[in-house]
Amino acid sequence: MSAGRAPTNQPRSVATYRSAKPLDGRWRAGRPWAGCTERRSERVIEVWILDRGAHGASPERLEALLTPEERARRDRFRRPEDQDRFRLGRALCRLALARRLDRPAADIGLEIGPRGRPFLRGAPDGPWFNLSHSGDIVALAVAPVAEIGVDVEQVDRLHDSAQIAARVCTDAEQAALQAHPPQARAELFAALWTLKEAYMKATGMGFALDPAALAFDPDRPTTALKLAGLAPEDIAAWRFQLWRPAPGYSLALAIRPTPGAALPPPTPASAAPLFQAFG
Repeated sequence: MSAGRAPTNQPRSVATYRSAKPLDGRWRAGRPWAGCTERRSERVIEVWILDRGAHGASPERLEALLTPEERARRDRFRRPEDQDRFRLGRALCRLALARRLDRPAADIGLEIGPRGRPFLRGAPDGPWFNLSHSGDIVALAVAPVAEIGVDVEQVDRLHDSAQIAARVCTDAEQAALQAHPPQARAELFAALWTLKEAYMKATGMGFALDPAALAFDPDRPTTALKLAGLAPEDIAAWRFQLWRPAPGYSLALAIRPTPGAALPPPTPASAAPLFQAFG
């Protein structure tokens, strides 16, 4: 959805946010949620997608959700679009968590961890969440487990992908990238990069992990081949998923479910109704 398109009161079709099929068979395709404004079970993974130009909430209402500390942090961003992404990211966290916990959004307290990752204040048992934004898309994943990461990237913003790939991709991944024509190469690199960053965020290590120590199968990108020294049985415990949330974007999710937990695969949903309901 373009930034200038008028907001709608109906969730955007779930199909807009999904690849034609899952990129591996470890998670089967899930059924779309019937809606995204009613409270859902706390034993599900939620993935919310927000278009910066189509949320329908007033800036004043969103501004009121920020704490004084968050306003000061927002003001440190020089570009208005970066300030807007920060404001919308915090609002999305509070609105999605308020819906999940059945609390007022203004009562959702957020803290910042040692590596800059936000978490829910006073909630040692979760839910946990992870936030990402790029271009006009803001993405949030919420889950009943702590090890969850989400990353979204605008493909065209990954300039000089060959030079970046030389630093963050394995030799096999680089060879696969070079075998593709330019546009397909850019899309594959965006998929590999978002998968790696989602995993790095899910572990809480961020760039303390070497992206080149993570390897994914270029033919089936959501299949992890190497995860920074993990044994094969530990690699198999992780789940990865890819979507195209909007034309020209790649979105990846990494999560390690609790052993024995039955977590259905998530289906991304538009966050616009959350914002429209808030006003």
